Amino acid sequence: MNCPNGDFHCGTRPRRQAPCVPKLACAIGLLTAYCSTHAHTFCITNAAQLQDALTQSSAGGLYDAEDNTLHLVHGLYQTGAATGNAPFFYTSPNSMHFFGIAGGYADGCNAPTRQTPRTRLDGGGHTGVLALRSAQGAVDVRGLTLQNGDGAQPGTGLQVNYLVSANAAVAIQDVVVRNNHSSGNAGGVFVTAGGGTLWFVNNQITGNSADGNYGGGLITGNGTDSEVYNNTVARNTTVAVSGAVGGLYCGGTASCNVHGGIFWNNTGAGLYLGGDGTLRYNDYGVLGGQAPGTSEGNVSVNPQFVDADNGDFHLAGNSPLLGTSPYYSYAIDLDGNPPTESGRIDLGAYEETIFVDGVDED
Repeated sequence: MNCPNGDFHCGTRPRRQAPCVPKLACAIGLLTAYCSTHAHTFCITNAAQLQDALTQSSAGGLYDAEDNTLHLVHGLYQTGAATGNAPFFYTSPNSMHFFGIAGGYADGCNAPTRQTPRTRLDGGGHTGVLALRSAQGAVDVRGLTLQNGDGAQPGTGLQVNYLVSANAAVAIQDVVVRNNHSSGNAGGVFVTAGGGTLWFVNNQITGNSADGNYGGGLITGNGTDSEVYNNTVARNTTVAVSGAVGGLYCGGTASCNVHGGIFWNNTGAGLYLGGDGTLRYNDYGVLGGQAPGTSEGNVSVNPQFVDADNGDFHLAGNSPLLGTSPYYSYAIDLDGNPPTESGRIDLGAYEETIFVDGVDED
């Protein structure tokens, strides 16, 4: 079954059925039968290769008239000399082609295992980390850790479609954005989609800060719905005094549907709705913005992370969020565990292997 409107998944909320995957995601191997014949795939092992691939995929580059997908082998990719002391950068103001960047590949760009280390893009405390601008083409980002960015623009960890009037879907999945800082707004992420769905699924947004507002970040959908599932947003800060949102802002003209998330121990509001939305089975310390049209199963309790002080945001065995949600995520979790299709699942970006119905997924 093909997805309508070029979206990355089907459905308006999490369901207990296999998700539909669209043509737009084919370039990263999700549905090869539908892949374009005009597509280029890069296998990348270092920072210089990464920026070169971004440049060649950008407007005026050798492959700007094709769908482009970047596969990154595990390891550390540092901004600096390879990027001209700027973030890793891609821009495509006119192309309607798909752009995807996916990390976590094994050596030789072979398929990863659960033991394969993550791909880390690092700003070194001096630059932003990853900036992508695509006005007309869909963007898919997954399998990356984006860390230690610093700069004045929003989204110093991950910036998608800043200063761009976006007219296509965007999917951000299986991404860790941590310890980034902006002297303006949105220290962690800035993501805008239009003309399609904004998917923000199974991400960890932690330890980011902004001198303006929105320490964790700001996401806006101006097409169909914004689907925000199974994210962990914690320990993000802002120095804003009035209307402080240390966590995540979700707004735009599209409805913001937030399910299975943890928004905890952020300055001020952990989750702020800038427009219409539905909230199902989330844990938030402080909720700000517009009241949701639908609210179901939400709680405000300490999630009991294993060791948040040292960056471990798994749920401990005594967490009240284990086996809480009847909805399942469309994506594997950050440890590579697949979604369950029965029983109840844990909130946040990590799943345990044993569910409350006694089914062991391993």
